[in-house]
Amino acid sequence: MTMPRVSSWASSLSVGATWRWLGLWGPVLGLMVVIFMQSASSDPRLPAGLSDKLAHGAIYAALAALAVRGFAGGRWSGVTGAALWLAAALATVYGISDELHQRFVPNRVAELGDVVADTVGVVAAVVAIGVWSMIRAQRSTAQGRAS
Repeated sequence: MTMPRVSSWASSLSVGATWRWLGLWGPVLGLMVVIFMQSASSDPRLPAGLSDKLAHGAIYAALAALAVRGFAGGRWSGVTGAALWLAAALATVYGISDELHQRFVPNRVAELGDVVADTVGVVAAVVAIGVWSMIRAQRSTAQGRAS
C-alpha cells in the first residue's frame, strides 16, 4: 500500500503558515518564557537603578505590543479594536498568573502592586499602538485623496 502523494504546493503552504505563525507568536511565547523563568527565581536580579515597578511596566508593555502584532497578523491594517483588546487581555491575564505563580516560589510573594504596574504597562502600550494606528490610517486616507 502506498501513501497518497501530497503536492509540494500544499506542503509548502503548511510549512509557510507554520513559519508565519512562529514569526508572529514566537516572540510572544519567548517573552512569556523569560517572564516565567524570572518569576521562578528565588532571587531575581534587576539592573542597577531599575525599580521593580518600572521593570514590570516595561516588560508587560513589550508583551502587550508583541501580542498586538500577533493578533494584527503583523500588519498595521490588522490593528483593530479587537486586536488591541485581545492583546490587553492576554498580557493582563498573564501578569496575574505570573503573580499567582510567584506565591509558590520560595522567598517570593504575589503583590497587587506588581499586577497594577503590569496593567499600567499593558494599557500604555495598547493605547500608544492604537493611537499610532489611527494616525497612520488618517495619513493613508489623506494621501489617497490627494492622489
